[in-house]
Amino acid sequence: PGLALDAQAAVLRLADGAAIGMSASAAGALQPLKSCTSVLGVGVDLPATPWSRCDHCPSAPRCAIARRSKESAA
Repeated sequence: PGLALDAQAAVLRLADGAAIGMSASAAGALQPLKSCTSVLGVGVDLPATPWSRCDHCPSAPRCAIARRSKESAA
């Protein structure tokens, strides 16, 4: 489930990857090649996960998005 790998370039554009020097080649490889990346699910109807990108954010206790994430996980 989620987005196909060929959507990676569009996701990088939406996330403004160029601001930190990241891009995707025509084959979908991330550049620079020594980039430290993580794979996160992006898409509709993804399976539930036990973690949230908000878990380690110092603003989470005050954040409406983090609260909604906790409520939807419960």
